[in-house]
Amino acid sequence: MKTVFQIDSLRKLTRFLHQYPSFRASCGLYNVPHISTFSRVGTWFRNEGISLIHTQTLQEMNLGLIPCILIDSTALRSSLYDSQATWGKSTRYGWYKGYKAHVCSTPEGVVLSYSFTTANVHDSKIAPVLLQDIQGRNILFSVADAAYDSQHIYEFARTRDIFAINPINPRNGEKIKNTHRRVLSHFTQTIFGKQLMKERGKIEQQFSTLKDKGL
Repeated sequence: MKTVFQIDSLRKLTRFLHQYPSFRASCGLYNVPHISTFSRVGTWFRNEGISLIHTQTLQEMNLGLIPCILIDSTALRSSLYDSQATWGKSTRYGWYKGYKAHVCSTPEGVVLSYSFTTANVHDSKIAPVLLQDIQGRNILFSVADAAYDSQHIYEFARTRDIFAINPINPRNGEKIKNTHRRVLSHFTQTIFGKQLMKERGKIEQQFSTLKDKGL
């Protein structure tokens, strides 16, 4: 409710719920909780609730073989006065102050792992964290953009029996003789490789949906 109506404080939220009983009832509330209750619940969700619900949801979905996963990040702009935010650069916004949401998902939109960082953290630094969080799942390929053209990521993925796919970063051209990059440069020219690379665009659609819902 706070996100949908862009309510910027808990005090305004409680006032809104008092004023509109229909919306209060749609939240399953008979009475409006005290502002301190909203604060405690919000803290619980941030610290452990979201992660707990995410884990339980994935367990209930009982995912089997996952042919491919998508890895990417999206910029989250903050107020210029946010003392914890940092400056970073994104394709969409250019230079911006804020954070990043790093996500590993299936092409169907199931988020398998995620991480939030400040805007100055490079995508390639977080990819191993995302892969570590899905350890034990049966995954064949990971698909990402050229920002993830990293030997460290290739090796980390290989230890989990995942073949990492992404465009070769031109700045790494001199390293094309690397075994994985050499195989990758040929594989991405095959019909199957091109089909997998096309899956990359789906995560951008997922980010758009998440932001529409308040990310």
